[in-house]
Amino acid sequence: MVRIVSFANKNSAGLINFVDSVSVFRGWELDVIGRGAEWQGWHTRMKSYKDYAATSDPDTILVFLDAFDVLCLRDSDGFVDLFLQKDKKYIIGYEKVCAPTTCKRPSLWQEAHGIHDRSPNGGCVIGRARDIFYLWEWCFDRGLTKDDQVALSHFMNHHIQDVGLDTGNEFVYNDFGAITARIDVSSDGVISIDDLEQIPFFIHFPALMLTRSIPLFSNHALPPRNYRVIADAVLTDRLN
Repeated sequence: MVRIVSFANKNSAGLINFVDSVSVFRGWELDVIGRGAEWQGWHTRMKSYKDYAATSDPDTILVFLDAFDVLCLRDSDGFVDLFLQKDKKYIIGYEKVCAPTTCKRPSLWQEAHGIHDRSPNGGCVIGRARDIFYLWEWCFDRGLTKDDQVALSHFMNHHIQDVGLDTGNEFVYNDFGAITARIDVSSDGVISIDDLEQIPFFIHFPALMLTRSIPLFSNHALPPRNYRVIADAVLTDRLN
């Protein structure tokens, strides 16, 4: 069993689009948690994730995704098999950018895996409920609660063989600012992203915040092209 979990303490156009995109495709179950919660920093979401995992079936595969800047791209078919093939307790999305205030390079993990230009992105964390609970409990026990990505890097350095980064963009593609990828849609609606042979299950546009109401195609503050291209392809009925 697989379930998507996202934290959103407020509504936004990005959240509406994300929820609708999940509903377009088969096989997903989505729980949006944290509605109305007071945001007190990243530990607010980390604790919500930990608490959710603690009350879930331990064997359920949980996909923790950002709520405001993610879109679903395909059915869940093959997701569980792909996760099991990786033979890791955790799969985490990656980024090349590593700002000192929001990121720590997991140097020990990088050295062990021969990967030196990838760091965890907290917008997508996948694992069984029992393992997700352990991850965040481990971070809280060590006071690593100021930033989730810094916490994930520390965790990776201490659990080197348990964590895999999605360096092949098989689960999630991180398109920073919705401008870094080459994205196109064919006349019959087939999405292509860079040179990937198969599109991932999700696309994440880190730090993109859509505060305006739907429809997105107003004359004011248009979202970046890549987001619009994907949203148009996935949510055609809503946007056209």
